[in-house]
Amino acid sequence: MEAEKRRAPLAGSPQSNSDDAGIYHNTEPAQAPRWKWFADGELEELRDRSCVTGVLGADLREWDQRRLCWFLAQHMQGKVVTMAGFEDLAGIGDPFLEARMEDMDALKPAVLEAYVRLGAEAFGKNSFEELWLAFLDAWGKVQIPGGDEALRVAFEHAQLRPVNLDLEAATDQLRAVAGTAYYLQLARPDEEIWLPRKQLGVLLRCSPAWVGTLVDILRRMGVLLPVNATYRYREGLCKTYRFNLSSPRYTPPVLHDGATVH
Repeated sequence: MEAEKRRAPLAGSPQSNSDDAGIYHNTEPAQAPRWKWFADGELEELRDRSCVTGVLGADLREWDQRRLCWFLAQHMQGKVVTMAGFEDLAGIGDPFLEARMEDMDALKPAVLEAYVRLGAEAFGKNSFEELWLAFLDAWGKVQIPGGDEALRVAFEHAQLRPVNLDLEAATDQLRAVAGTAYYLQLARPDEEIWLPRKQLGVLLRCSPAWVGTLVDILRRMGVLLPVNATYRYREGLCKTYRFNLSSPRYTPPVLHDGATVH
């Protein structure tokens, strides 16, 4: 019923193009309708946020594309909360698990607008159908701003281009935690970062307790600087840190010419 209501234009909200079967195959900007989902510069800001190639090199272009799809899903979850007639979409966790595909179709025009305005290459997809499936997948993975997906991406960067530690006893796991923190900080240069033990334990294939030990070693080395030491599991509060980019106890990865870590 809710999906049927959203097929009709809603006052003060974007016009739905879901009845136009051919519109999703038209990716020529000059031919595309002028939708009203995104303000000028809104999509470009998401694209710029997703780009890490300026720091890490063009060989990581695929990461930019995956991050952009995730940022778009995260952004849309925030938008629908304040849009009349679309609020219930914010309550959808994983559309695959909850069988809410018909409801999610209301967002197809928004995703298509992003596809047309930014171009297929920005997302690394060959068709709108591919992007739509990737968007639905990303929607189910978004939890909180800078949440699990950001942690996973930073961890994968750390595997590809690890940091080195000035510690003879350093293990691969310790370097992986340091590298994950390093890349999280690059993505959020003016903000504190958090290193959740449970999620990192899954990535490292070790216990949360051991993750806590590794994080504490990096703190004592001065590689991690505590920002908020409060930790209360039941209230969802986690310790936060900043990666000490000026620490002499680590060596950053080799970057391409002209790149900086600032």
